[in-house]
Amino acid sequence: MPDVDNLPVVTNPHEQITFYADDPSTHKQILTIYNPYEFQVKFKVLVATVGNVRRYAINIPSGFIKPHHSTDIVLKHLNVTSHNVGVLDKVRVSMSSNGNFRAVGRKDILVTLLDSAPRGRSTEHAGDSDVFEQLEVDSASLPHLRQHPLLHERQNNNKFIYIAVLVLGSVILAMPKEGDFSEYFPNFFPRPTSEMKYMITFLLGVISCLLLQS
Repeated sequence: MPDVDNLPVVTNPHEQITFYADDPSTHKQILTIYNPYEFQVKFKVLVATVGNVRRYAINIPSGFIKPHHSTDIVLKHLNVTSHNVGVLDKVRVSMSSNGNFRAVGRKDILVTLLDSAPRGRSTEHAGDSDVFEQLEVDSASLPHLRQHPLLHERQNNNKFIYIAVLVLGSVILAMPKEGDFSEYFPNFFPRPTSEMKYMITFLLGVISCLLLQS
């Protein structure tokens, strides 16, 4: 494995989690964290809020995800009031490898409470100076981490494109890397670098997730 410091983090939702004040069924939201890699990963979920008020709780703030599995995290809004409508906070998902090499990554997801539907007005963003804190554990949620094989995701109409990308990526990974000699591969063909092979490995992991959703 290469020594890298940027492990891409894949989640759903991938950009924003929205709660709606007039719909109690949305006061608990599911955040799915994926592990498309060949190794186990460790994750941690933190929060940066505007002001000093705790607005969120979570059932599992940290844990491990097996290779090619996902886990569902329950994020609960603790303070659904008109005062908190429109406030924009951040949840950070950090991830690290659990193997013999150092690979870490992080992803910030915006979290907000709306009255009933998304509005076009601007909201205050949490800046880079925000302090991320450990989320409170929601004792009403399930006390253990549930993981799901990516095989069980829903279907998608783009499976043939995904298969083609997987085949092409697998061919590139099978090629000797730059500087290596192979009697089975002509020298005049361009060869991938180690960095390129790592990025293709990540891409194939993501495509595998999407394919298994199809």
